[in-house]
Amino acid sequence: MSMYMFRYFFLISFTKCILDMNNEQLKYIANHLSEKDCRRLIASLHFSSFELPKNVSEYETKIPEAVPCIDLLLQYSNGNEPWQGENKTHEQISRRLRQIGKKELADWVGKTVFHQFAKDINDTLLQNPFAEYRTQSALNTKLLNDKDTFVENEWDNIDIVLWMALVSLLASLAFSSCRILYLSCFRIKRRSTNEEMRALLK
Repeated sequence: MSMYMFRYFFLISFTKCILDMNNEQLKYIANHLSEKDCRRLIASLHFSSFELPKNVSEYETKIPEAVPCIDLLLQYSNGNEPWQGENKTHEQISRRLRQIGKKELADWVGKTVFHQFAKDINDTLLQNPFAEYRTQSALNTKLLNDKDTFVENEWDNIDIVLWMALVSLLASLAFSSCRILYLSCFRIKRRSTNEEMRALLK
């Protein structure tokens, strides 16, 4: 599980927008905010302080009224200014929504983001649910095959040594037998020669 979570955060870290929100979620927020509330939200997002600044109303007047709320949110999400949403999470929008009195919408944002996160993790697992087990099984099979191969090779070496010892023993036995036969024949021949010489001397 930790591997999939790491992969998820690794991928979204290169996304040039709010890390854990998509356009559909931004559209939902835009559809549930009045134009005034939307401008107030965008104005509040200009500040990095945790609490809602008291002078946020001054920034509301700088937000163009002719621009639709969804365009303002997308501009915030895709922007790379320090106050904009690049490499930020839903927490900034959720906190500002609570601070401007949109608690239910803020709760919806938090629940939806975490639900989507859980869905992405589950989808990843369902695509290959037994990958780790198959990998481990394949590894165990390979280790078992390697062990069998090693045992077979080990017995082959023992067989070679035994066969060499047996051949050496048989060769020694054959050599000894031939030598005994040779000596026996030599003695018989020598005895016959001695008897012939004795007969001649008589």
